[in-house]
Parts: sequence; structure tokens; C-alpha cells
Amino acid sequence: MKDGKVVFVIGSTYELSRRFVDSGIDANVLHPGVVRTKLLRAGFGDYPGDDPRRVQRPRSVLQLRRSLRGKAACTSRG
Repeated sequence: MKDGKVVFVIGSTYELSRRFVDSGIDANVLHPGVVRTKLLRAGFGDYPGDDPRRVQRPRSVLQLRRSLRGKAACTSRG
């Protein structure tokens, strides 16, 4: 995900969280962190990063509040 998209997704998540603060709806976003790519090596040399194959695997499971469990879920893989 390009930097602009990351900022947009994170910003949108904060805004959704703010709008729904009193409704019991939570907004969450997951970011893979620093991923070892050619671009990372070109710009930062030996800066450590996660293996791209590892980042592709799901790393977290969000537990919905009991009152919302099973009502709705939305996910995106990129």
C-alpha cells in the first residue's frame, strides 16, 4: 500500500471511530509495519523489515463486542 493510501485508510478509520463513538461501533485498521522490499533496501540499506511472505498471512483477529458479534464485518486485503 502506498504511503498516501496508508494515511487515507488510517485517517478514515479515526474519522469513523470519532463519528460512531457513542453508538458502540468500533472502527479498526491493521497495518503490516515495515516490510523488506527492494525499495526499502534501496532507500535504507540493511534496515530490518518483515519478510513479505510473512506479512501476507493474517496476523490478528479482531474480537467484536458481544452486542455486535455476527452483525457485520468488512475486510480488505490491500
